[in-house]
Amino acid sequence: MLHKIKNKHKKNLPLDDDTVIQTTKRGLNSIFKSVIITLSLFSLFPVLLFGTFFSLNANFLYRSYQEFRQSDITKARSTLKLSNKFHQYAGFWFKVIIPITAPIIPTTTKEINNFYLLLDHAGDFLTSVYDSYSLSNRYYQDLIGKSDSNNPQILNAINLSLDSLLDNLSQIQLLTNQSKLPFGIKTRLQDPAFLSQIQVLKKQLYSGTSLVDLLQKISQKKEPLKILVMVQDENELRGSGGFLNTAIQITLIDN
Repeated sequence: MLHKIKNKHKKNLPLDDDTVIQTTKRGLNSIFKSVIITLSLFSLFPVLLFGTFFSLNANFLYRSYQEFRQSDITKARSTLKLSNKFHQYAGFWFKVIIPITAPIIPTTTKEINNFYLLLDHAGDFLTSVYDSYSLSNRYYQDLIGKSDSNNPQILNAINLSLDSLLDNLSQIQLLTNQSKLPFGIKTRLQDPAFLSQIQVLKKQLYSGTSLVDLLQKISQKKEPLKILVMVQDENELRGSGGFLNTAIQITLIDN
């Protein structure tokens, strides 16, 4: 019984100063570590959200392009809308993390910003492609008598859409050539075959713009319209691109 009482009194002995100090330090260190971990997780949360939405934006953008190539314009538009939503969410969280990442990794932050702008122009470019496709189809249906549309308004809309295509394509070229991009994307976009396709596409768009201008002039003319078409043979090289060997005059009369 006496032995138990002695043990009980030993447990209630006051702690010395060194023990109190060490205990306090351990407690403060634990609190400090907890605060650091909490702040780190809190700062990583917007980074993870941005990365998720950014990845979804790029993936859905490419998926929309593939669906358009398969001639499923309705599904392509729907997928592009989702991509644009993810693009907006990614932009919001990117603005949140810039104050965190810019001082630590300024170069990477700038490269990601350039890639974000590239995706922005790519989304606008696809939107203009789909608009041009739909408007051109409406115009064709009207020409063959399967619809009753306002031709001048459709042609004006097609013209605006083609201008938007050229503008976004030029912005994509500028970002590809003059800006640093992350994840090795710049190297892939500067592939000679890809750059050649862009140049061919721009030439086709300029030709399309000229054709729409001609169609607008034709649709506005009430009196007979004469058009001179000259054909060059590219196999017989000349300074202008080929030997002029054929000329055709077309007379259009509005009945």
